[in-house]
Amino acid sequence: MLVLIQIWLVVIVMTKITPEHIRKIARLMRDEKDHGRPFSFLTGSGCSRPAGIPTAPEIVAELCAGPLGDNIKSELGNRTPTGRDYGDVMSILTPNQRKDYFIKILADAKINIGHIALASMMKAGFVTRVLTFNFDSIFVRAASMLGLFPAVYDFGLSPATTFDHIAEKSVLHLHGQGFGQVMKNTGKETSDHAKALRLLFDNTLGKSGLIITGYSGEADSAFPEFKQACCEHVGNPLYWCNFEDRSAPNHVLDLLGKRNEHKSYLQDVSFDVLSVQLAQELGCFDVELLHKPAEHLLNILKPIVQPPKALPGVQKSLEDVTAKLERWAKADNKTPSDLLNDAMLEGDWASAIALKDKAITLSDREAIAWAYVMQANKLSDNARDKADKQLFEEGFKQYEAAVAIKPDMHEALYNWGLALANLAELQSDPKLYEQACTKYEAAVAIKPDMHEALSNWG
Repeated sequence: MLVLIQIWLVVIVMTKITPEHIRKIARLMRDEKDHGRPFSFLTGSGCSRPAGIPTAPEIVAELCAGPLGDNIKSELGNRTPTGRDYGDVMSILTPNQRKDYFIKILADAKINIGHIALASMMKAGFVTRVLTFNFDSIFVRAASMLGLFPAVYDFGLSPATTFDHIAEKSVLHLHGQGFGQVMKNTGKETSDHAKALRLLFDNTLGKSGLIITGYSGEADSAFPEFKQACCEHVGNPLYWCNFEDRSAPNHVLDLLGKRNEHKSYLQDVSFDVLSVQLAQELGCFDVELLHKPAEHLLNILKPIVQPPKALPGVQKSLEDVTAKLERWAKADNKTPSDLLNDAMLEGDWASAIALKDKAITLSDREAIAWAYVMQANKLSDNARDKADKQLFEEGFKQYEAAVAIKPDMHEALYNWGLALANLAELQSDPKLYEQACTKYEAAVAIKPDMHEALSNWG
């Protein structure tokens, strides 16, 4: 239970993206799906970082600190390379050295919750393609957990020039796959390959909206081709979600500046946060494995054909396991904690709060506190949109309820301060600003390094 709570706890805290952004993107994705134009995603290394795959700067730093470091620095004139030198560093390594390095990393990779949420959106028809610069198979593994098996295309090995054969639900590896024949790492390899990707960029951007996440575009030769395609296909929406906490870098500003409409830049956007909250808002966060394990396992067993009678042991085992799972699925044995967890995973904060009198464990009570915060955030966001004082006050009561359950909940105090400051601005009320500062001060007293609270307090 605690592990699941920690998943969405991280989703809440580590981002600046607002519920308003999520609702706007989700509305657009719904409308585009209804008109036969599901969105596509373009993913970079930031999406796989939570699963244990290092980013380009981390790879460079690790290689320079390892046995090959002296040779790399010598080849580069004894300077310490940065992430932007990724292609040059890769060119110094032999193909076998690169392969050995990446195979070890990929073998240890886990599955982060963002890829499960993205697979949920694809399964529900809101997403059609995932274009990825990553070599890992995390998305495909996540999709298989949901009973979804998208078509996989390796554009590093065999870039296509026509796209009618591309399946509706597909993942396209732009620079190859980790266990495939080709991985394009060096500057020359990616530069030579860039023009081969242009047709794919044109085709994708011409068909649907695109969300870019986990990709910086700074150390990649494909970016100029991608930029040109973006500038020529301005009719469909484009969201650039930077996983770093900074304003749009010049190359992204230049790209967005050449699109006269339907573009947005969001900073400090965790891939996990973005994917989970979008899937929750779209009502398709498919976590059957977590809240309906028996049904999930039965669905996995369904495609298995009946074993031959010559294999009686296998036949009996399959029948027995299926019967046990069917009995488990029929049994209505969910505890209040199970129901609470289901509601939290689905983003159904009201249903979670309704279980507050049945919360027994510490993790259950913390979950209820988070439900109050999320409900309050939603109310405060609506209040700001509608300039509605009453909605703000309803939100304040929800924050107060969260703090009553968990007095050291600095996140609740911080968000309460934000809401007070928004109402203070709306009403030009100095007393409300003073109350907001009191909440920020209380949050910092609990968590002295909470820079967001310090910044807003200032």
